[in-house]
Amino acid sequence: AFLNAVESKYLQYYGVFYLGLTEVSSIFLVFIDLAKYFPPASGSSFDTFVGGICGPLFVITFFYYRVWMWWRVSFQLWKDALNAIHSGMAEKMRPEKSFVLYIFLTINMLLGLLQLYWFRLILGETAKVLAGEEHEDMIPAGSME
Repeated sequence: AFLNAVESKYLQYYGVFYLGLTEVSSIFLVFIDLAKYFPPASGSSFDTFVGGICGPLFVITFFYYRVWMWWRVSFQLWKDALNAIHSGMAEKMRPEKSFVLYIFLTINMLLGLLQLYWFRLILGETAKVLAGEEHEDMIPAGSME
């Protein structure tokens, strides 16, 4: 579907958001994952950076781009796609390729629901951290022996 969309020149305007901006939260997640596999010394500057800066910024940017903005941009995508389909413009501009829009709308909805599921998991982990509970993902490998 992706290659067909590139070939058909569908949704390039939305690519900036869906293929770029939604990944902003991943920048902070990289450092969180790095600390998971290479645990920093307690109280070190990297420990403070990961727990005090990257953790909160991951939650904030994930919510902003993958929950809040995802649904705002998706609403506009659905409006534009359905308008193009119903007006006949999709078929006129890309004959016999308007099915690509249906594929994208379906995938968009499924991925949007996945963002909500992941955010629910993130909120659960955030609640554990705020309550001072240690959870499995934060325990260094081998320390449970």
